[in-house]
Amino acid sequence: MSDLFAQYLRRTADVPASEWAFLVPHLHARTLVKHETWLPAGQVARHLAFVETGVLRSYLTTAEREITNGFFLAGSITGAFTSLLTQQPSAWSLQALAPTQLVSFSYDLLPTLYARHTCWLHWKRQLLAEQFLLKCRRETAFMRASAAERYHALRQQYPDLEQQVAQLHIASYLGITPETLSRLRAAEPALRS
Repeated sequence: MSDLFAQYLRRTADVPASEWAFLVPHLHARTLVKHETWLPAGQVARHLAFVETGVLRSYLTTAEREITNGFFLAGSITGAFTSLLTQQPSAWSLQALAPTQLVSFSYDLLPTLYARHTCWLHWKRQLLAEQFLLKCRRETAFMRASAAERYHALRQQYPDLEQQVAQLHIASYLGITPETLSRLRAAEPALRS
């Protein structure tokens, strides 16, 4: 199951074949249709998933609007990380923005993996560090960068995102209106090619 996930684990944590073989029976393939919710807000997260194809977004719903705070593209790990760590209901929903294939496994399996081999502890440290850095960079961008600078940084981080995600969701992620995003895109036509 999932050669892409196996490659990701070998690349990020040097997971040996024996550990991969142990993990495989615990993996579950799931296909989401466009706009399908993988985890609704208010539910306690129980699974992590590797995104094989497609894209998901993490978003919060307020009385006025939806606020997108992250995208998970093919080759990334997704989950409601705060809910997983605290085992409290998630404030965020995870939704497919395109047909998406996931390979998931139970968060409860992690202590067993950690006890089996140090590669899993290395993977955990790397995953937590990546998530922490993403959060810090996003917070810093909102405090120091203009909307145009945030848009440019988004394009650098996710070069193909605009072909996969509605402008409304990108604008929400950037903290601007779709109209402002249209103006930013028009001002930088060379970046769109």
